[in-house]
Amino acid sequence: MERLTGEASSKEIFWQEIAGIDIAGDGALVWERLFAESPISVLLDCPLPGPLARYAIAAGFPANTYTAGIGEVGPLLVQLGTPRAAIAPAGIPFAGGYLGWLGYDWAWELEKLPQRLIDPLAWPVAFWFEPSQFAVWDSRRRTLWLGAISAADLQDLVQRWQGGTSPETRPPGQAGALSLLTEGPAYREAVQRVKSYIEVGDIFQANLSARFQATLDGDGWATYRRLRAIDPAPFASYWRTPWGEILSASPERLLRVHPTGGTQHLATRPIAGTRRRGQNPQDDAHLAAELLATVKERAEHLMLVDLARNDLGRVCRWGTVQVDELYTIERYARVMHLVSNVQGVGDRPWGETVAALFPGGTITGCPKVRCMEILEEVEPVRRSLFYGSLGYIDYRGHSDLNILIRTLLRVGDTLYGQVGAGIVADSDPEREWEECLHKAAALCQAIGL
Repeated sequence: MERLTGEASSKEIFWQEIAGIDIAGDGALVWERLFAESPISVLLDCPLPGPLARYAIAAGFPANTYTAGIGEVGPLLVQLGTPRAAIAPAGIPFAGGYLGWLGYDWAWELEKLPQRLIDPLAWPVAFWFEPSQFAVWDSRRRTLWLGAISAADLQDLVQRWQGGTSPETRPPGQAGALSLLTEGPAYREAVQRVKSYIEVGDIFQANLSARFQATLDGDGWATYRRLRAIDPAPFASYWRTPWGEILSASPERLLRVHPTGGTQHLATRPIAGTRRRGQNPQDDAHLAAELLATVKERAEHLMLVDLARNDLGRVCRWGTVQVDELYTIERYARVMHLVSNVQGVGDRPWGETVAALFPGGTITGCPKVRCMEILEEVEPVRRSLFYGSLGYIDYRGHSDLNILIRTLLRVGDTLYGQVGAGIVADSDPEREWEECLHKAAALCQAIGL
């Protein structure tokens, strides 16, 4: 674990409320005006109106940064998850603290998996930073809260906002040809190998993924703006880091932690089951009904809900884990999903709680650990950040983490993505490969490829 800069001198947060404003672009404009000049910055976005996407959090100008490799992530999360006293406006989800990611490869540390694969991307397994300045946009109340770790930082932040200008808008990047790093024959062979494990009873289902890449000549932020406009999602985000940029349109929550009176309200929201959106309201309703009525889809979904219940139960008080939403249809611009919500009451340290859920069962399969061992055998490269998680933990212990699906990493002039399909006993290798091609094409079309 490496600490790149010194400790911040104070944990006291200085606040400024700016109420009753109307800003086009919501959280995107907040990031542009306040943090576009920060070499490390983040927007946890809210481009899709609804209960899951009320707030946007933008942050930058780190006071501290932290990186960790395999074997170092657990101690880092203990450090970040230690609650600190912080006064914040009522209802604010982030009161200063830490923002960062946990790459899928943290699973190797958690489960002592064999490390057979290489990682050509070479991003840190975990990276977190403590911003000296941040902003929370409440899209429902049309209120912007500016926060900083010092009075001078707050004054600087307020002045930038009142300056009223954003950096010059640049056109989205022009993406080049899409190529899959996993070829069709290799993927179909991997499907057969996964099915052979299912046939002998080792596993029930596994999410087998493939990586793709495309060139991008142009501005990454403008490309993210196009992605959020075409495919808005409740856990979308944009990150500028020393290793590259993250452009995410994730719809899935891994874990929300809301401390209340000495305990924690925990929630996870698995997604499993997808249909395209209809061409008209009648077609849309028909496809939703078909998704809900498909026995195979419901069975696979319920299996993953049970996995989420089991994971959450490891860190929740006895008898508190419950499924408060089951088989809910969530509609997005291009697809609809079958979604459930699992919640419980916990009292364990944050790092231990995250570890119990990580990685999300919807992107591994069931049973989780054996699936990860098999995926390590049949996938050609390490998953890196893909299918990991990003989000925040604030000083008070409030936290929200997504699952990194529908996500692109930009390194230099190359975009990387990862797509997958759920493999079960009767899966057809050709159809699963076509599903991967469709998912990769849909994500690239959203950025103009």
